[in-house]
Amino acid sequence: MPTQTTPSLSPYDWIPPGEGVNWSSIGQHGWHLVGLPTWLGNRVLTELGTESGAVIQDDLVHTMTWLIPLGSAEGRTLPLHADTTGDEGNIFVPGMARTRTTYWRVKPDANRLLTDCARLLAALEAVQNNLRARRPTS
Repeated sequence: MPTQTTPSLSPYDWIPPGEGVNWSSIGQHGWHLVGLPTWLGNRVLTELGTESGAVIQDDLVHTMTWLIPLGSAEGRTLPLHADTTGDEGNIFVPGMARTRTTYWRVKPDANRLLTDCARLLAALEAVQNNLRARRPTS
């Protein structure tokens, strides 16, 4: 008699099951990160629309983090408020079912993991230019 297996909710083995969280080394799984404060990240996510890959939101430190291709931010000058890391450091990777504190704002799947770094930075620049244009002049 065949046994039925429950499919994993996670498309990647480095994402913990259920509501768990893994402390993961940056660069270990083929991606680097670009982080933004949540107030700015929300606007950038809207600007990117369906061009955004997976995004981790952390409500404790008020950040949104995009996974970008390994090495794609090297040598780039990042706009104000953007933060990136090379292979240094760690990040909490939330489980697919997690909905609080640190969670997937945009869940990864087989076709939606990494965000093109140039497109992400262009969206950030567009948002920042729009915010500057709205400021009243003194």
